[in-house]
Amino acid sequence: MKNKILSIGALAAALCVPAFAGSFSDNFSSYEAGTQLGSPWFVNYPQSTYPNLSYEITQDTDEFFGQGTDKQYLAISSTGVGTNAQCFLSYYYVPGKPAATSTGQISMSFYDPNTMDKTSTANGLQMRISSNDGAAAGTNTAFCIFLQGGNIYTSVSGGTAINRTILATYDVEQAVELTLVYNNSADAIIYGGDHTLVAGAMDIWLGDTLVYEGVGYYNNYAGSTLGIKNVTFTSSKVFDFYIGEFEMSSDITIPEPAAMAALMGFGLLGVTLIRRRRA
Repeated sequence: MKNKILSIGALAAALCVPAFAGSFSDNFSSYEAGTQLGSPWFVNYPQSTYPNLSYEITQDTDEFFGQGTDKQYLAISSTGVGTNAQCFLSYYYVPGKPAATSTGQISMSFYDPNTMDKTSTANGLQMRISSNDGAAAGTNTAFCIFLQGGNIYTSVSGGTAINRTILATYDVEQAVELTLVYNNSADAIIYGGDHTLVAGAMDIWLGDTLVYEGVGYYNNYAGSTLGIKNVTFTSSKVFDFYIGEFEMSSDITIPEPAAMAALMGFGLLGVTLIRRRRA
């Protein structure tokens, strides 16, 4: 099977999705298999211009996501070489939609084929959650995580570089459910009945397990209380990553297993993880 690489922003690829009052979701079933991803997504660095990059709608003939061979997923890839080694895929917040909200969650099912560059100069897949209308930049990114070869990291305090302290781990070569619950408001919130999330922080869930609490702001972010409008994915060097489903919502449904099952589908296996609390 052809390897795919997902690069966004810093890594080499960027995927941006708006978070407004309500939700945006995509399970990639409405596109033709074998084609490059198109509307409503914006591909800033298309394969037609940069043949080393690819955003292919792929039939899940190997059943990576455990939902049958009719399932389709987004396979993003980069060879890590060429005039532009960065994939850049975005879905911007569109003015006129309901107002963006400062609290909510981002959920996605993914499969890491464990083929990405894992050297010290590579960052894997970076996910930036931003209050900007367009792609997330260093000054308007509220929260950030990196997914690389089974490990989850965040950025260094007050900076943009990856912090190599492992927050949690996930299984490679296996479907994984990831949910990020964010609070960019001025007050603490309670979700899921008994989970408190302080202002200016984000929780990380794998499946229905809270694996890390309270990821802080990215790069001295100064946009607290603003509505979150997009997610930008970035990667660097050689990279492969598959996304099965994606949803960005102002409603926080985690940790309700039934709600996640409805979003991600059945058959996803459990994950091996480390739970650590950031000091």
